[in-house]
Amino acid sequence: MSRRASMSRLLLSIALAASAGCTPAPTGNPGDGGETPDAHTATRSDTLAQVAITSLPGASVSAGIVGTFVPSATPPYGHASPPRLSNTVVSALPGTPPKPVFVAQDLPYDAIIVAIDGKPGYFAVPADGNTLLALDLVAALDAVHGPYTVLIATKTNGVLSAPATLTMVIDPHVFVTAGDLENHDSDESNVADMFGTVLERKQGSPPAPTQVEDDHNNNADIVNGIKGPAGPLSTGHREVVWDGVPEALRNKGTFNPAFFDRQAGAAAGVQGGIIFTAASGTGLEVNDALDGATPDPTTVGPPTNQNASLGGDFSNHNPAFAGDLLSFTQSASFAPLGTTTVDITFHVAASSKPAVVDGLGIVFTSVDKPQTTYVEFFDEQERSIARVYAPVQSPGPFPVAGPLAANKIPFSFAGYIDHDARIAHVRVVSGELPVDTAASDMPAGNQDVVIFDDVYYGEPRP
Repeated sequence: MSRRASMSRLLLSIALAASAGCTPAPTGNPGDGGETPDAHTATRSDTLAQVAITSLPGASVSAGIVGTFVPSATPPYGHASPPRLSNTVVSALPGTPPKPVFVAQDLPYDAIIVAIDGKPGYFAVPADGNTLLALDLVAALDAVHGPYTVLIATKTNGVLSAPATLTMVIDPHVFVTAGDLENHDSDESNVADMFGTVLERKQGSPPAPTQVEDDHNNNADIVNGIKGPAGPLSTGHREVVWDGVPEALRNKGTFNPAFFDRQAGAAAGVQGGIIFTAASGTGLEVNDALDGATPDPTTVGPPTNQNASLGGDFSNHNPAFAGDLLSFTQSASFAPLGTTTVDITFHVAASSKPAVVDGLGIVFTSVDKPQTTYVEFFDEQERSIARVYAPVQSPGPFPVAGPLAANKIPFSFAGYIDHDARIAHVRVVSGELPVDTAASDMPAGNQDVVIFDDVYYGEPRP
C-alpha cells in the first residue's frame, strides 16, 4: 500500500466487534456465501490458505501437521462444551500466520475443526489424542482485508463439540491481539517479537507460510558500555523494555521523557532515539510495585541487582490495582500521570536529529472497554496515517496459566507497520482515567484504567 493510500484509510475498530460480539462486516468475494465450492475453494478457503500445527519449535507437539480442507458448507457441530482458546483476537498478514492459537480441553481429542463464519468449507487437523495444541492459521495471500470470525471445535470419538470463536484480522499493516501474548516456544517469544520480525521485513515480505523468529533488539546491544548503538542501523529494530530502567528511577513521577533518547556523550539512559511526553499531565512513571509494596533500590533491580519476579501494578497509588494492572514482562510497566495521553517522537539514535519510523506496537494491560485505548500514527506534516484500537482483554479460560492466576492474562497488543510510511509522531491514549487519580478500574468502576508495557518500533531514520 502506498503512503498516500495508507494515510487516507480509517483502520479497524476491532475492540468493538470483539467485545460486543458484533458480526464483522461482510468480507470475501461476492457470491461466495454458500454455493458449491469450485476447484479453488476445494483446496483451501478464500480466507485461510492453510491450518496446521504451529511450526515454532517447542511450541506444540506434532509440529507441522497440516490440516485437510473439507469443501462442505457447515461443520456438523455438536453440543459439548467448546474448547478453550488462548486468544479472543489475533491478526495476520496476508500469506502468513498470526501468533499460534492454543486449543485446549480437559479430555483428549482426535481432531481440530477450523471454519470461517459464513464461508463454505472447513479445515480438519489431526490431533492424535492430545489435550493442548497450537495452531498456525495461515491467511490466504489474496484474502480480502478485514475482521473475520473464526470458529474452532474439537472432534472426540467422531463427535464435534460446539465451536469456540475468535476474531482474526487480516491486514498487511494492522497488528492486534487480545489474550495470551506468549508463544510458549523454545525461544520464549511473544506476539511483540513477531511484530519485531515484521518490522525487519523477515516475515511478510515476501509472505512466508511458516512462523519466522529472527528479530533483533538494537537497544539491547552494548557498545563501549552504553546500551543502544548510534543510529541509523541498517538491520534490526528497537525496543523499550522498562525492566532495564534502574530501580532508583522507578515508582516516582519524575521519569525522564528522554531516558531512551540518550545523546552521544550523555551519562545515563539508552541510545534508542525515542521520547515519551505526557500530554498536559504531571509526569511519567516506570512502576514495579506489587500488592502495595515497592522494592528496595539497594537490594532489587538494575543496575546492580536482579529485578523482582513480579511487579508493575501501580498499587503504590491505589491498593485496588493490586493484581490487576500487572506488567507484561512481569517486573516493570509504564504510565503517564495526570493524563491518559502520551506523545511519542523520534530522533536518530544518539543524536538530536529528527527521525521517522515505519512502525510501532505497544503491549497494554487491562483494556476493559472498546475504542478507548488506541495508538494513532502521524506523518511529518501531522497528518493522521492510521489509528489502531487495542482490543479488550480476554476473560479466559486460558489453556495456559497466567503469571498470578490461571485465568488472569490481562494483555492486549496494538501496532501498525507500513514500510512506505514516515511516522514522525505517535499518540497513545491508554484508557479513560489517569492511573494516579482513578479510584478504581473496571468492573468495580465504570471507567477504564490502562497502563502499557513494552514498546516495539522500527529503526529511527532521517
